[in-house]
Amino acid sequence: MACVMTTVEDRADPIEAIADFTAGFSLETTRPSADDVAALAGIVPAGASVYVTAVPRRPARETIETAARLRTAGFEPVPHLAVRGFASALELDDFLARASGQAGVTRVLVIAGDHDEPAGDFRSAIEVIDGGALQRHGITGIAIAAYPDGHPRISQQDLDRSLADKIQSAEATGLAVHIVTQFGFDAQAILQWIGRLREFGVEHPVGAGARRQTSRRDRAAFLFLRRLAVHGALGRGGGAAPDRARGRRGIPGRTAARRRLTRRRLNECRAQEYSSVQSAHVRAARQTRRRRDQATPSR
Repeated sequence: MACVMTTVEDRADPIEAIADFTAGFSLETTRPSADDVAALAGIVPAGASVYVTAVPRRPARETIETAARLRTAGFEPVPHLAVRGFASALELDDFLARASGQAGVTRVLVIAGDHDEPAGDFRSAIEVIDGGALQRHGITGIAIAAYPDGHPRISQQDLDRSLADKIQSAEATGLAVHIVTQFGFDAQAILQWIGRLREFGVEHPVGAGARRQTSRRDRAAFLFLRRLAVHGALGRGGGAAPDRARGRRGIPGRTAARRRLTRRRLNECRAQEYSSVQSAHVRAARQTRRRRDQATPSR
């Protein structure tokens, strides 16, 4: 099987595959400074989605201020909406009204949040998805969190059911759906998980969470992206990614499912990088220089 893996990966240029895979990337940030956002604006393409985390016990206005700063800089802010943190429906309405009015927010990532006990009436994300508040405040699309590596407190069966219910509720109320995974370290687990989604008929775009590459010597981060990108490129061409992780973590192999992935399906899997904005713009600058150097003919 190792020989098959080598043969398959050699069919694609890993640098080209990674560049293609990350072309529609999004970022996630926590409380960036004005200087961070300004630096990012000079490197990251205008219109890129930047997810803004909801920090427990921090005032909601900080999230809105960050979103407004990103919007002014030309980005598409996507705030995290941690529903357990809202004390009431009125407080949720106020947040959405200000996010829409001050930052032009049209998409949010709806999650339950890390609160052990809810601050108010909301216990789960689906209560807000089908509650009508999002639509009233101009939200046209939502992101839904997913867990390819599993969740320490929720069974895989419950995760699958919850994801399906959220998608159904969003579609029934006219909301576009984008799935975003927690960042992971096992590319094979993400590939298998996407295979399961497609096998179950879930065709929505997926943002695969990837941590930032901390240095040029950070081989683990590079190989993680390489495996996702190269296998994605092969899948878009109709090939199948070999399954070397059959049975790992109790997840059955999905080679046959991945073989059925079409160009349209896999082309909607993109990278979402989890990092600070400052680190992200340094990494982006290095990538830009590297691509420019590669495009310059040798003399």
